[in-house]
Amino acid sequence: MKGSQFEDIFRKHAGMAYGLALGVAGGPSAAEDAVQEAFMYLWRTGAGSRAVDVRAYLASAVISTARDSRRGEARRRTREEAVLADSPAAEAPADAAESAEQRSAVRAALLGLAEERRLPVLLHVVQDFSQREVARILDLPVSTVSHRINEGLDELRSALGRAGFAGLTGGALDAALQAGWQVPVPAGLAARIEAIAAPPPVAGGAVG
Repeated sequence: MKGSQFEDIFRKHAGMAYGLALGVAGGPSAAEDAVQEAFMYLWRTGAGSRAVDVRAYLASAVISTARDSRRGEARRRTREEAVLADSPAAEAPADAAESAEQRSAVRAALLGLAEERRLPVLLHVVQDFSQREVARILDLPVSTVSHRINEGLDELRSALGRAGFAGLTGGALDAALQAGWQVPVPAGLAARIEAIAAPPPVAGGAVG
């Protein structure tokens, strides 16, 4: 795989990979480690230059590495909720506080789901994988994926209703989940991954 090809894959899929890792790993530090390891594996195997679905390949790799990296449930929630900063999109001042409160409620509700329901919802609703793609990524029957997504969305609606956001249903809930889980890729992580494909420094050098 060429370095330029690897960089293009990173630009296209880093946000998906990091957001997914945050939903599995033990906080932002573990999520960064998981994403870096997944991209290093992609570079070593050259999977991005073969006829594979790179996005699904990365999602599967990130989930596997993030599971290995996670620390503990309580610590994960505390640290992840802190790192999930508000979206930088411009908002009218009168709406900013309400939007921030809604995003916080959506994130807390999603992180409150058991992983078996959180992952299908993250993959299908937030990251826009089809249910068949989710089934392949998680190695589950499509019927199981569909059931877990429906269960997860039902739990989210109930949790958000208790938090004062009963109006978030259907497409509005999907949009709120997508908006609430937009997290910028840390600059340090981006630099480390871009360095994976950088050519090694030339030994020695010209003597003046």
